Amino acid sequence: MNAIVLPSAGSIRHRMSSQASRSPLPTHCRRTVPSAIIRLSTMRWLPLPALLLLAGCSNNPYPTGDHARSVYYGSIGEDPKTLDPTFAYDTLSASIVDPIYECLLQYSYLKRPYQLEPGLAEGMPERETYVYVGPGAGSKAARREAYRYTFHLRRGLRFQDDPCFEATGGKGREVRSDDVLYALKRTADPTVSCPVISIFAEKIAGLAAFYERNRALTLKQAAEGKPQQADLTGEVSGLHRLDDYSLQVSLTEKYPQFLYWMAMHFTAPIPPEAVEFYGDDFKNHPVGTGAYLLREYSKGQRIILARNPHARPERYPDEGEPKDRARGLLKDAGKPLPLIEECVFTTVKESIPRWNLFLQGYMDASGVPREAFDRVITESGRLSGRMRDRGIQLDRSKDLATGYFAFNMDDALLGRNRKLRQAISCAIDTAEYLELFENSLGEVAQSPLPPGMFGHDPGYRNPYRQHDRKKAKQLMADAGYPDGLTPQGQPLTLNYDTSGTSAAGRQVDRWLIRQFETLGIRLNVITNDWSTQQRKADDGNFQLIRYGWVADYPDPENFLFLLISANKRPGVNVANYRNPEYDALFEQMKGMSNDGEEGRRRLALIRRMVKILEEDCPWVPHFHSEGYSLFHQWFHNVKLHGIAYNLLKYRRVDSEARAELRAEWNQPRPWPVVLALVLLVAAILPAILSVRARRR
Repeated sequence: MNAIVLPSAGSIRHRMSSQASRSPLPTHCRRTVPSAIIRLSTMRWLPLPALLLLAGCSNNPYPTGDHARSVYYGSIGEDPKTLDPTFAYDTLSASIVDPIYECLLQYSYLKRPYQLEPGLAEGMPERETYVYVGPGAGSKAARREAYRYTFHLRRGLRFQDDPCFEATGGKGREVRSDDVLYALKRTADPTVSCPVISIFAEKIAGLAAFYERNRALTLKQAAEGKPQQADLTGEVSGLHRLDDYSLQVSLTEKYPQFLYWMAMHFTAPIPPEAVEFYGDDFKNHPVGTGAYLLREYSKGQRIILARNPHARPERYPDEGEPKDRARGLLKDAGKPLPLIEECVFTTVKESIPRWNLFLQGYMDASGVPREAFDRVITESGRLSGRMRDRGIQLDRSKDLATGYFAFNMDDALLGRNRKLRQAISCAIDTAEYLELFENSLGEVAQSPLPPGMFGHDPGYRNPYRQHDRKKAKQLMADAGYPDGLTPQGQPLTLNYDTSGTSAAGRQVDRWLIRQFETLGIRLNVITNDWSTQQRKADDGNFQLIRYGWVADYPDPENFLFLLISANKRPGVNVANYRNPEYDALFEQMKGMSNDGEEGRRRLALIRRMVKILEEDCPWVPHFHSEGYSLFHQWFHNVKLHGIAYNLLKYRRVDSEARAELRAEWNQPRPWPVVLALVLLVAAILPAILSVRARRR
């Protein structure tokens, strides 16, 4: 689950650096000078050759001839943290990992609402209900109905070729059900530290016990000074191999959302040979079944993904939303995937150089630096005329994400005073925040549920999230703090913890202080580093804190569970909110379908839960972020997806059109070289004349 502390200014995807660009000459145009001293006699022939050389020099940073190949050019700001699918849990890592590792299920690229479809699986899994018997409270065993899923793999699937397959001389072997079971067991390897083990151990029968056995084993190994190595050959009661191509996963309860996890890279099949062969360096040597394989990983420089010749046959989708055909998103329907042969990600740490490369046509897609935003996006949220004239296109979509301020419900002041929490909620002007710090991108949140999520009501208005200072002041008086004064006549002071240490973060802090000042409240801002912020949240050592959540999967359960008492700190319920009615409604709602009569009942339960949160106000729902992408006219089939990261296989590049426009936009300009040479000659001419005079 994607628990995040939202940056204090600008969303992660929009925050850009203001450093200026320095574009060095491309490597093939550089010349080395063996000495800082150039003999004056060479000046008689140097200017003309130098001028001819530099005037014809291209600023193209890529090899010539790429117009004949389908290559995608993108950039990354830093190296991914890991390429290990069991451990990767950030967007940068996922953008590289997911094209390499394919899962049993995947998301439909074009359909909305988001839908699952078979990936490596032959079809959607079979589901049955069985009686789970397992550990319960105290010494009693739990006994309840639960789901069991049966998956069938496609036949003939192969891993990519890799040296780890020593038995076959490096030729990738067939994928078997054992490889999926190995991946699921590896999430419970304590030495890997899988970020989703808590949810997997809770939902997959027997996985918690399997984890504890391996934890005890690795701790014993460490105490004895031996290398720590989990035993993944042991049995897990909920994981069964039926044959080479079939497996069963038995859950501890009715949890239909488990299928979403089977579309995430944590569950992608992994060959044990690769983990054994590469050891700790497996994180840099992915071996998967996806549309792409890792061709080059030069840390700090570039990552290159190449088409995997052994990827399963797959074709571009032939259906999506009604508007997709008009947008040209179905022109490639039925074509074999992937449509791009190679993907080159160049490391460019600063935003302005990245932006300049995009404008020159050397990057196919881009975000927008904050400094250039007003020149690129109009006040109405449309692309500026200058960008449209260059054929640049814009795609926008609402993120499945919610930022919020959490009150500490255990705090003696805030936790016991509902009216005070409601007053603060009314006073925070999120619309102004979005205008000042998010370039007006995003939507004021009314509840935890973001747009596009089942249960989100576009017409719902939380009465305590409408910016209303008059109402807020009345609520302050009702709370016992008229004009922000305590019964002793002193200004009320509250503490706010943040990890926003940048200059932009301090601007947001000052803005928030002003919001509280309208109520007469003094806000004491406490700035922490990330680890301290997380520790204080886990320990409940705060009054007000800013947090956020990005969906793991498109189901309301993945947001509403943030406030159930079972997830109290150090779990995801950072507010430590407790409401028995809310908990009971959640238990009814979580396993229900969104379809038909059951879907209508589920919707009614969700609306009641949202109403409870409205009144209790454990959060100030802040905003739902908005994603956008700029891309050139030669880059096709771009449709933002709020969940999936395996999207490169659907994209297409018109390399010839790109080459033509690059040449048009980057014509050599000899005048700077001419000017430099004139200045150089002017600088050295007196010396030449002086030397000649002395020789005479």
